Amino acid sequence: ETETLANSIEKMENIDSVEYGKAYVKKMFNFLEGVRIGGIILIVGLTFMAMFLISNTIKVTIFSRRREIEIMRLVGAKNGFIRAPFFVEGLLMGILGAIIPIAVVYFGYEASYNVIQPQLATINEGIFSLIPPGQLSLEVVLILLGLGAFIGVWGSTTSLGRFLKI
Repeated sequence: ETETLANSIEKMENIDSVEYGKAYVKKMFNFLEGVRIGGIILIVGLTFMAMFLISNTIKVTIFSRRREIEIMRLVGAKNGFIRAPFFVEGLLMGILGAIIPIAVVYFGYEASYNVIQPQLATINEGIFSLIPPGQLSLEVVLILLGLGAFIGVWGSTTSLGRFLKI
């Protein structure tokens, strides 16, 4: 809406012309859109890769314990009883796998904030500012833990479901 805002300011009294770097703003928005799309593609790709790795790890675990699973079936264990340890293992794998990105995001954002925020404060006199690390951290931690848990549970459920033919 930068161009719309510039046009409305130009129509005001005592304003001769408005120069806002139309070409630069357009290039910046195009660049940011490319970064956004690239980030989404990267996130989706990494999510599927994590699901694949967790699923394969659970498959290896299932394969190494297949005799135990067969014995459990022979003595009458229900699929839910067989599935529970693998479910917990996938959940823990996902949560532990989320701890590294949480640490990188938390400490990386805090370091970036400490470097960038003072510069923003001097350049634009406080008009633009970053979200303080304390406010952002809890939300990001919870989202990453939730995603890690979901990916771990999904990976273990799909690999075990194929083995138990559910």
